[in-house]
Amino acid sequence: FTRASSATVVNKAGLIETVGSGEPRIDFSNDAKGALLLEPTRSNLISYSEDFSNTYWLIQNLSASLNSIISPDGTLNATKLIEDSSNSTHRILNGNAITISGDVSISVFAKKGERNWIRLTNNNLQGAFFDLENGVIGNVISGINAKIENYGNGWYRCSISQTGLTSERLAVYTSIDGVNTTYQGDGTSGVYIYGAQVEQGSYATSYIPNFGNSAGATRSADASSQTVPSGIIGQTEGTFFVEVDFGVNDVSDYPAFFLWDGTSNNRILIQRRGNSSTLQYQVNVSNSIQVNLIGTTSIGSGTVKIAIAYKQNDFVCYLNGIEEMSDTSGITYSGALSQISFANTRHDKISQMELYNTRLSNAELQALTTI
Repeated sequence: FTRASSATVVNKAGLIETVGSGEPRIDFSNDAKGALLLEPTRSNLISYSEDFSNTYWLIQNLSASLNSIISPDGTLNATKLIEDSSNSTHRILNGNAITISGDVSISVFAKKGERNWIRLTNNNLQGAFFDLENGVIGNVISGINAKIENYGNGWYRCSISQTGLTSERLAVYTSIDGVNTTYQGDGTSGVYIYGAQVEQGSYATSYIPNFGNSAGATRSADASSQTVPSGIIGQTEGTFFVEVDFGVNDVSDYPAFFLWDGTSNNRILIQRRGNSSTLQYQVNVSNSIQVNLIGTTSIGSGTVKIAIAYKQNDFVCYLNGIEEMSDTSGITYSGALSQISFANTRHDKISQMELYNTRLSNAELQALTTI
């Protein structure tokens, strides 16, 4: 496992913690067993992601009270946004737009106070309303992808994503009803926020703290592979099983698992195709494609169980207890396979991986992959 920077993860206590470079992240968000978290390189372009009193932030018709409540990292460092008594919009936003292009995602952690709703918007004032009482998304502007994630103790991570942008701002509005952002404030009511983030990409990744770096704070990509002892990977036959949550779908991403010799000449791969969200099962022997199967079941977010089995003229893939695809023609290997690798380009969580040096029966594959 490698990663050239520190990174955050949700630990077993349900809190966000920072782990050092080179340390694998076992993530427990919505997963009591924990899962290996693998993500691409991303940068948080918000210069002061937790200090909302800094002059970097433009505060309009409200005040920012620091260290008002325990944040998702378990310390007293979350900020309360308190509306003033004017009949107007009450919001906070980064004062200068960030130069950026392409797919952009913005996010913030929020918790209800006297107000239950916020609206999160981008530089074009497009965004979505979020209900912090019930943890659901309200009205969303067309062209915006919105998401809300429960981080426990009343905290939610609210995010929006959009494509084709040239500059960006993150703005948080308090709202009285999930419809209006212009209203008569009472001078005391508000909501709590923590951990603002703007990143280039079509979905929000794990929180990257930034304490004043105007160029952005960067988390390096995770990479995981294993060279195994001789005889562990079956050469002429075998079975590979994985339990994984592929996260948010993106047409540009093809997350894949490999059994291989470190080259594309000799490899067995199973991947989710970004353009259709279906599985692809491929076998290459001496740079010759022996098997190339495309499934029909679309895989969205959430955990799935996948098993591929291989043997000469006997190839099959099971998905969640059902045979997804098979082929009765093709050769396999003789001493070529030596590594297990995962080609990660997105936010993925791996709960289990199992390797067998025999081709399990279809009944065993069905039992192994049943959710």
